[in-house]
Amino acid sequence: MALPENHESEALANRLTAAADGIVNSAAVGLERDLREAAEVVREVDRPVALLPRLLSELAKIANTSSDPETRRRLRRLLGEAQ
Repeated sequence: MALPENHESEALANRLTAAADGIVNSAAVGLERDLREAAEVVREVDRPVALLPRLLSELAKIANTSSDPETRRRLRRLLGEAQ
């Protein structure tokens, strides 16, 4: 299956957002949230470079807050930090 063109991805993301906007049943809050998150993921696929800084930031947070010394050590090495 070929990857969609940028305009196709944006159109899909817009349809997902419109579907989320159209949900009025309060019992479908989870579905609404899932549709919005899916739309954001589709949009981010077109901006993969923007994901890298966020990914590095999240990995650094885990490296600094993990209670597991091995996890901290391995993440710091992965991030290129001094041991």
